[in-house]
Amino acid sequence: MWDSGKIKNRHGHETESDFIDWEMLEMGKKEFLLVLSKLKGFKKR
Repeated sequence: MWDSGKIKNRHGHETESDFIDWEMLEMGKKEFLLVLSKLKGFKKR
């Protein structure tokens, strides 16, 4: 939707704030999934 121009007021404060929040959540999700995959591979001795 962003690239196609369907979002009104794309560069307004609220829209950009939401985009930054979404971007940070996506980065956190990727980090969480990476840690989770490492933990799944961890074996107890």
